Amino acid sequence: MAREPLPCTDETVRRDLGRALKDARAAAGLTQHAAAAVLARNQATVSKIEKGRTSVSREGLRALLDLYRVPEAEATELVRAWDEVNAPARRCGDDFVAVPSWFARVIECEREAAVVRAWSGENVHGLLQSEHYMLAVFDGARRGTVMFDRMRIRGQRQKLLDETGKRFVFLLGESALDKLDALHPDIERDQLGHMIGLAGRDNIVLRLVPRPGNGYTEHNFVLMRFPGSPAERAYSEYLGGVAWTAQRDLGRPRKAWKALESVAHTAEATLEELHRRYERAAARNPDRGQ
Repeated sequence: MAREPLPCTDETVRRDLGRALKDARAAAGLTQHAAAAVLARNQATVSKIEKGRTSVSREGLRALLDLYRVPEAEATELVRAWDEVNAPARRCGDDFVAVPSWFARVIECEREAAVVRAWSGENVHGLLQSEHYMLAVFDGARRGTVMFDRMRIRGQRQKLLDETGKRFVFLLGESALDKLDALHPDIERDQLGHMIGLAGRDNIVLRLVPRPGNGYTEHNFVLMRFPGSPAERAYSEYLGGVAWTAQRDLGRPRKAWKALESVAHTAEATLEELHRRYERAAARNPDRGQ
């Protein structure tokens, strides 16, 4: 019997929240225009929220619940559901781990997937990052004491690359490599060397996409296929979170992937370019290039 992929999406939560808000609005005898006025948005946005096609902020959710006079117990449960998806951190046992809850669901899905296809246009994908690059990125973003937790979790995520039976295909924008020039030569060389090593694995394909190719899609995204099932899951990455793609909308990332793949350099040409940039980084700091 075919195994269904894990229901690891925010789509269900958005849909359930939207349905609950619609029911509460109807019970209060209010129109979508009244809700839109409270949110300072238009009626079309409220319609999308109620259909689960877009999210509402925590403050917006509270404002609507107050407007609809939703009983406190029910309102608390709806806010809790929102927090489960959007909270900036989660608890693991007695330890406070500064990792968003959505990231845990991403890892869970990637663990179940047989094929992971990832596009990253402006930055090195998390599965491809070296430890020194991770440290530079997190420290540069001033993550403070949380960065080591995030590095540890990301390091655990990268162990998926070692699992048998999995295949990874990465399309990486040349802009992401260009940004390495701004880093210390040691960090740039370390990251390039790390990708060179990964590109040599049988289960990993890495291809560079020239800069004009970035115009095919605005956001980074990932497509995943699961063993024993024709179903596929996809999500897009945004600053601070991800948006899971509804099944009916999977055509968009599939089309974007096909367009990016059509202009990407071959794996062999990509490896040559990585070596060229590695040698250039070593030349910038010859004492460390040995």
